[in-house]
Amino acid sequence: GWFLPTEDYGVYGVSSSFIMLLSVFVSSGFPLTVAKFLSEEKDELIRLRIFKSVLAGNLLTALIISTIFLIIYLSVLNFEEKYDPIVYLIVACVMVTAVSACYRGGLQGTFRFKSLASSNILNTIVKLSGIGFVILGLGAFGAIFGVLLGVIVATIYMMLSLRLKFWKAKGFDSRVFNFAIPVFVGLLSITFVQNIDLLSLKVLTGSDKLAGYYQAAITIARIPFWIAGAVLTVVFPYISSTKKSVYSNKTLKYSIIFLLLPALFICLAPSSFIKLIYPERYLQASQALSIASLAIIFLTLNYTFMNILQAVGKPEIPAKILFASLIFQAILLYILIPKFGLIGAPLSTLISMAVCFALLLYKYAKFFGDSLNPSTLLTFTSICTITLAVFLLIPHHSRLFLTVDLFVSLALYIALLIGLKILDREDIGILFRPIPIANRIVEKLID
Repeated sequence: GWFLPTEDYGVYGVSSSFIMLLSVFVSSGFPLTVAKFLSEEKDELIRLRIFKSVLAGNLLTALIISTIFLIIYLSVLNFEEKYDPIVYLIVACVMVTAVSACYRGGLQGTFRFKSLASSNILNTIVKLSGIGFVILGLGAFGAIFGVLLGVIVATIYMMLSLRLKFWKAKGFDSRVFNFAIPVFVGLLSITFVQNIDLLSLKVLTGSDKLAGYYQAAITIARIPFWIAGAVLTVVFPYISSTKKSVYSNKTLKYSIIFLLLPALFICLAPSSFIKLIYPERYLQASQALSIASLAIIFLTLNYTFMNILQAVGKPEIPAKILFASLIFQAILLYILIPKFGLIGAPLSTLISMAVCFALLLYKYAKFFGDSLNPSTLLTFTSICTITLAVFLLIPHHSRLFLTVDLFVSLALYIALLIGLKILDREDIGILFRPIPIANRIVEKLID
């Protein structure tokens, strides 16, 4: 965003969205299936057969979807010539991701979260090489090439970490194909929801500049989504292997705690967050960012419900609801973008995800029962209100003041969560155990 002109950043954003949309075909059904079945299965030979089946199915899916994408791009999409070389990088990313996603699911299903975290960190570090390629004059192509390198290096690391000799297993396991289809539909829908707004903005307006502004907005808005998503990555195999509602309830609880307040911070001070990360020329995306941050709240909660229902063996419920919501969102985008321009994209996502949330909440409550404590809800609402008031009272019109404001507000937030018993000692152990110093400090505060 700093080194590319706004138009080229729009090209990067559109290309990134294509990568995410196409990658979901190989990052959803089969990888989550291998995570589920490996977490349940104890026999090593059956585990190898499961992984072999998943890898074969995923590579075939990648080949088919890449061929279809190239045909559509070359015959239907009328994009500028600067997209042509990037398209082949996109296809390469999809093929490598097909392998990477299987090993990612394997690490998740075998509860090897440190290796999974290390691969994510390594992927991010290598991906930043794209900045160097941009500085060398390769533009958006160089940025996407960095993305490809990150996926390749992370895949090699995960292969060395997991070391599954799947070629020793004979035949394939049909169970993975039966389970993968509804899981695939649900995750495909949620990923399309996250990216179809930017692509619709590009297609309906033809403007790379507007796409650049919106790419900046959704990059910031998605920060709470990735924070809450880390919780789901860890908890999914536990829910799957035990089927206990206690893990489901804690997943929902932690997702709300990590999601709601950061998203509301962004919603209330969009200009400050844009200036924290981007040059001031992106301030035109402020209103879109404010709306997008609200949409992310509903989208993340829908993602949480989807993961929980998939883990307990009910993937068809979120698949149907999310797919219907995607169709609804597409209709809204077609209507609202021509009418409202830039803000029409996040507004469409907000409306469709709010409706989807209501439906999934009903299904979740019906399946697990009504475990909502009105007193706890009132206490949490009060904590959020107090913290938001403090955040608004402290000046945050510069990078330094915003950083201080966030530090003070989040410290107050955590103190109130602990002091008013929203987070108990068990929660603290789960959340802070990987950070021994923080764990000891928080335990002393509780005592």
